Amino acid sequence: MRPRGNALLYLGSITFWFMIFLGGCAEAPPRRPPALTPLPAEEFNRLFIEKFRNRAQEFEQKRDWPQALQHWEIVRGFLPDDDSVREKMETLRQQTTTLAEQHFSKGAAFFQKKALVQARKEFLAALYYNPEHKAAREYLKVKIPGEEYTIYEVKKGETLKEIARKKYGDPQKDFLIAYFNDLKLNARPVPKTIVRLPILEPLKTKEKMETEEEEYEPPERPQSGQEELLVLAQGHLAARRYKECLTAAEKVLAGDPANKQAKGLITEAGYLQGKGLLQAKKYGDALIAFNRVDPGYRDIKEAILFAKKQLSEAHYLQGVKYYSDQELEKAIKEWETALIHDPGHSKAKRDMESARALLQKLKEVK
Repeated sequence: MRPRGNALLYLGSITFWFMIFLGGCAEAPPRRPPALTPLPAEEFNRLFIEKFRNRAQEFEQKRDWPQALQHWEIVRGFLPDDDSVREKMETLRQQTTTLAEQHFSKGAAFFQKKALVQARKEFLAALYYNPEHKAAREYLKVKIPGEEYTIYEVKKGETLKEIARKKYGDPQKDFLIAYFNDLKLNARPVPKTIVRLPILEPLKTKEKMETEEEEYEPPERPQSGQEELLVLAQGHLAARRYKECLTAAEKVLAGDPANKQAKGLITEAGYLQGKGLLQAKKYGDALIAFNRVDPGYRDIKEAILFAKKQLSEAHYLQGVKYYSDQELEKAIKEWETALIHDPGHSKAKRDMESARALLQKLKEVK
């Protein structure tokens, strides 16, 4: 019995290696790539924080304080209780504010001497360090003659940063286009719109700048790729900067309309933004935000219905106020709007019909 067992074992081994040989000769079926295991949330956050912390420090070394501050703000979105990050941001805010005031003061002095080219450059520098500097903006838009402009027709899909990169070679000068055309910084201009572009002439003077900061010109940043934009959008989302998240994700969709990750970020950001606006009782803005959200996402249908009912009620109450002030036509318009948002609003329908009947009687009397 034992030899027979050995023979069977021997025969089995031959059969095994023969099958291996045949399998090696035959064309192997294509293997599916292994599924990518997503990083745990804690590890992803750590890598993300490290990436933007390093970038912030790089901008600090380049003395680009506004860009450094922007990156530290993203880091703080992940580390809201980190005192070192908070102190760093406070220091940078003080530096940008100080530099903005220094450039503005020099611009005002140049303006008094009627050296408008030099004044304009200083005011532009002030706006770079503090985009909310109202006095610098007033000088540039009102007090300095406005003939030094060129006009530009916006192309389809262009953003302010893309126009600034094309015309000035620096996407960071997008704030100039926004200010001189009364646009929001993150606005996407309508194609074929004509915008004014201020002419930025180089300052020709033999005088040397007194400080190193005044000689600084923000370096052009390389155009972000799709992957980097997605990472940036995720960071904005984590930091609850929903507008910035939507802007970055929409840029990805502009180049890749089928990008599922970008669509998901837009849906999540729109949903969270809308929820926040609901809490702030800004129902109209909440509906605009909810329009970005996938119709099947979470409880979005219920949220939209709630926002519409609340908005309808707000218009109804405004109509009641107009009615009590005997402004019937305005009251009717408010109640019509209330019914657009909530066709089942019985009080709005009833009061609107009564107001119309009363208005008709008044017209007949007259």
